[in-house]
Amino acid sequence: MAKKVIKAKKKPKKAGRKVGDPIPVSIKSAEEHWNIYKLSDGTTVRARPILIEIARQHDKFDDKGSPIYTITGGVIQELTVPKRLRKK
Repeated sequence: MAKKVIKAKKKPKKAGRKVGDPIPVSIKSAEEHWNIYKLSDGTTVRARPILIEIARQHDKFDDKGSPIYTITGGVIQELTVPKRLRKK
């Protein structure tokens, strides 16, 4: 007798979305703090990340099962350099 193969039903995908398509997620609240780094030459670097857009990748997950997000943004930076290091 031949074995009967039963295939698992696939979950229907939402029309128009492919795996990895970005789904914008709005930012509900934000706290943007400065990170401050003091360098060995006396320079102080202040940096603050600025997020412009966050999107969750449709139907994509990491090894732990968490959804994958992409972040678009930049970094604002400020330097305070000691006078002895400045060009005269």
